[in-house]
Amino acid sequence: MGCKSSSDDNQITDKPALPILPEQPGPLPPELKPELKQGRFYAGDFHVHTAISEDAHTPVNEGLRRTFEVYDLDFAFISDHLRLTHRDDQNIQHETPLPVFDAIQKYQLQHFDQYLKDGKLLIAGTEWNNDNFEHTNIWMFDDAPNSPNSINFMRQFEFYAQDYDESYYDQEEVLKWLEEGERFDTSEGGLDAIKWLKTNIPQGQGLIQFNHPNRKGDNYTVSDYRDILNTAPGLMCAYEGLPGNQRTDLRAEYEYDKYNGNIRAFVYGGVDYSVNELGGEWDALLAEGHKIYLTSNSDFHDAYAPGEYNKTLVWLDDDQEFSIANIMQAVCSGKTVAMYGNLIEDLMYFGESSVDKQMMGDTLFVTKGDDVELTLRFKPSEGNPYTEEHNLEAPTVDHIDLIGGEMVERSQPGTPEYELAFNHTTRLHHRFMMDEFTLDDDGYYTLTYTVKDATKDMYFRVRGTNIELNSERMDRDGNPNVDFRRASGQSSADNYNSLWFYSSPIYLNVE
Repeated sequence: MGCKSSSDDNQITDKPALPILPEQPGPLPPELKPELKQGRFYAGDFHVHTAISEDAHTPVNEGLRRTFEVYDLDFAFISDHLRLTHRDDQNIQHETPLPVFDAIQKYQLQHFDQYLKDGKLLIAGTEWNNDNFEHTNIWMFDDAPNSPNSINFMRQFEFYAQDYDESYYDQEEVLKWLEEGERFDTSEGGLDAIKWLKTNIPQGQGLIQFNHPNRKGDNYTVSDYRDILNTAPGLMCAYEGLPGNQRTDLRAEYEYDKYNGNIRAFVYGGVDYSVNELGGEWDALLAEGHKIYLTSNSDFHDAYAPGEYNKTLVWLDDDQEFSIANIMQAVCSGKTVAMYGNLIEDLMYFGESSVDKQMMGDTLFVTKGDDVELTLRFKPSEGNPYTEEHNLEAPTVDHIDLIGGEMVERSQPGTPEYELAFNHTTRLHHRFMMDEFTLDDDGYYTLTYTVKDATKDMYFRVRGTNIELNSERMDRDGNPNVDFRRASGQSSADNYNSLWFYSSPIYLNVE
């Protein structure tokens, strides 16, 4: 494949094969081909710290000001560390520590009101030091987000999941909670804690996220991912494949230098190993039908603010209220686009067969042997904080990859397939070189690709970048090269020259 050319890549790999899903009776096609629902994307961040986290020093009100007034996000899911904290909302240290949800209740929630009145969405949550695996963000609510009942609900989880002395809580609370369950083993009880969350969080009123999953290399195996996703389907839906903390010499603070150069502990174009590797762990999970979708978040402490570099777009239909519950549901339905540096402004990704029409995250019914047309329509970037500050042109997409693989039978614990970290059928189906396309009258690019003679259940996802093919930042197959430590002070210049966006997949159900 040459530079600046469109091509199909039919490269055969020698990765081990997964069993193909056997033919089974499926749902009937729709009586009438549906129209795509109207709606819009909301921009937000699912990993935001405040001074209450102690290792962040930006006051709560200042962090929220940057989030909503400077970088104009629509929602923010706050995730202060599940630890004892000495800090208040203004980063003032106090002698007596508090459990984090006591601190949130005392210091943080008061700052939400002005933004909630302006139509923004906020929910208090936590980043749990899941000692079994890696950090895990948790949000849940009882009667309403941030209500006293909901904060106490989170306090109960905090009591179970951390080894604080019981004296930090009211004795009546402690007795009640111990009657309802046991405290988790903080070193080995990660999966038990997730089981508790799945059992106790009301349907549709919670969301759990894998944070910077491979930062330390081997915290997760693919069987760990399968265990967790099997334990909490519909709740463990978010995967921070485009991690934050990018404004550091060691990009995203992935710690390869501490783990003997483990390839999993690197980022590639800023992207986590499990996502970047074509046909790798994320593809293996998608192919089995696990509903696990990408987010891109600031992991804000004191560097890039929410919306400054990382951003997650979440789609809601026009008939859906803009609410915390609906944002959670949309993430679990694959209505997300994760990106760096505001690489695009808007995106519509949908598929059409002879009998059906569906958008990203949905399943498209296909009559066996039909052609399927996949359409990607997006608006190019209007700029980002770096280009505006340095009087540069807005970033432009160089090329977009359409990646697809066959759906396979869900692997079972104890089988060799459960340990398999690949979907060998995943490949690059088409590469769109953007210099071959022109804007339409509405200021959008429209790209189409036809899947000929569909005979197997498949999924198709999209990724795009501003990195030129055959540059030093790309390998021969168009995948980003590893990010090594940058020279001090060069992180922003480097980051904004290495931008990506990733969509959730469309699924083909062939009958």
